[in-house]
Amino acid sequence: MGAGGGTVRVNLGDINREEFVVEPRHHEGIGTLVLVRPKKNKHRWGQHELWLRSLLCREDGEVVSCGFPKFFNHGEDPASDIITEAGLAGGNVLMTEKVDGSLVIRSVVDGVVVLRTR
Repeated sequence: MGAGGGTVRVNLGDINREEFVVEPRHHEGIGTLVLVRPKKNKHRWGQHELWLRSLLCREDGEVVSCGFPKFFNHGEDPASDIITEAGLAGGNVLMTEKVDGSLVIRSVVDGVVVLRTR
């Protein structure tokens, strides 16, 4: 749901298949959902792509679940560093520990629990 309560859709046809996997998957009790995730060789990210890190949609592009957007360690992305440094200067940043490893995302779609990873 969008901030105003509307449906959020993505045009699945516009997603770059050289950098992202767009994979339909059948789920019992739901039907077909489409998982969008980066390919393993994806290293450069545009700001417009950050939310495609782990996106679950219906076949028509309706977004049913978003994972955390792509984020960067300090020093990996100058644009992100500027935002972080501005927040630190203003004293309004909360940092949590980042632990590498597998990330399992739990979503409930049409009353059915769906587990996925990036």
